[in-house]
Amino acid sequence: MKHGPLSFSLALGLALVWAHPSGSATLVVIAPHPDDGEASCGGLIANTVAKGDEVVILTMTGGELAAGGKTVEEGRTIRAEEARKAAAVLGAKVEFFGAMDGSLVADAAGTEKLEKVLLRLRPAIVLAPWPLDVHPDHQASGILAWRAFQDRRFAFDLYFYETSNSPHTVTSQFVPTDYVDITDVLKKKQDATYQHKSQNPAEWFDMYVTIARFRGYESDVAYAEGYIKARNSSGLGGREGAIGRTLTAFSSAPGAPPPARHDQAPPDWAGLSRYREENARLGPPRPGEDRVVFLGDSITEGWKPTVPAFFEGRPYVDRGIGGQTTPQMLVRFHQDVIALEPQVVVILAGTNDVAGNTGPSTPEMILGNLISMAELARTHGIKVVLASVLPVLDFPWRPGLEPAPKIVALNVLIRDLAERSGIVYLDYYSAMADSSGGLKRELGADGVHPNKAGYDVMGPLAEKAIGKALSAK
Repeated sequence: MKHGPLSFSLALGLALVWAHPSGSATLVVIAPHPDDGEASCGGLIANTVAKGDEVVILTMTGGELAAGGKTVEEGRTIRAEEARKAAAVLGAKVEFFGAMDGSLVADAAGTEKLEKVLLRLRPAIVLAPWPLDVHPDHQASGILAWRAFQDRRFAFDLYFYETSNSPHTVTSQFVPTDYVDITDVLKKKQDATYQHKSQNPAEWFDMYVTIARFRGYESDVAYAEGYIKARNSSGLGGREGAIGRTLTAFSSAPGAPPPARHDQAPPDWAGLSRYREENARLGPPRPGEDRVVFLGDSITEGWKPTVPAFFEGRPYVDRGIGGQTTPQMLVRFHQDVIALEPQVVVILAGTNDVAGNTGPSTPEMILGNLISMAELARTHGIKVVLASVLPVLDFPWRPGLEPAPKIVALNVLIRDLAERSGIVYLDYYSAMADSSGGLKRELGADGVHPNKAGYDVMGPLAEKAIGKALSAK
């Protein structure tokens, strides 16, 4: 689902439609802590720099209290150096506001200080954290930016960004108005974030990949960042001249044409275009080939790039699409499964139904879609493996749904369906759940998507289930 009239700005692009003063920063990213700018906005920063525009990451606090037991002075030095290295990876500059970690306040003094910085930098665009965040430094950063935005001396556009490092920083009620295609620069965003070594980004950056997958699903690209454009009025600062200014969309790929507007063509709700060309290149199975199609969402989609060795040299075909629910998979089942003529299909689906990605969904609705897929497969002589839904304690993109008991109940229904229908049941859940019903921490950093260790657990279980399905009469 797209949000608002500017939802087609798939790059939010920063190829500005008005001139900005020579020597000024095109984009200023207000980062509460040294790693927030890269983790949340690294894709947009990279896109902007690639266009030849200047970016300044304004780090509001030194992050001194989160430097692995170092003194305040040591922590500030370590994190400042990491911030410089991270900005350099993206081609951005970095400045330091000077507040103490955990002590940033949205008061008159802070507002005046920020306004002085922005008057000097004269940005065309400012990015700031969404104020509805559990971390006080994030809240204060967003509010300070909002107050500066209302000052009649400024004519910049303000966009809010989202953060996620549960439970420390969780953005609430964030519904983007604009999206940035970061597919081609996701690796650079990761490389920049990983410069913050003191923060152990390998433990939490996967959460940002999850968000990027989900925002990409919303905007019909592989990976995206979402932003909310702040709105003002002539009654708040007398800035009539700034109202209605927007940005020209462009792809993150240099020289690529702008993405298609969705008011000109219907959206590809089921993702039929995703594998169409790849399916055509694949062709029919070779004689004697026991082809296996893995159908699913981002958990399936992420398997091949994370553990390519599992697919190499085997007749395994990955047909996962991030963010998808069972009704979307059912729509593309003929194209992405039946038409490929596999011997076996491994269906891993239901996580995003529980999350409500395409609207409310009951266990009976999910089961009905799984039954339909299984019936279609068996009608075409394809053996079916139904996998359990992986454990999830909370969804980073939709916190508070308490999915753990719902997934347990859904897996009981899936297992019973498999037993009644003579279908192989693949139990990932029992091997991957912790005592709270969540994904074991060592198997996935964001609590939803497996890492290499997680897929290494899933691989042998899948192979055993495939072997059982192939040997069944």
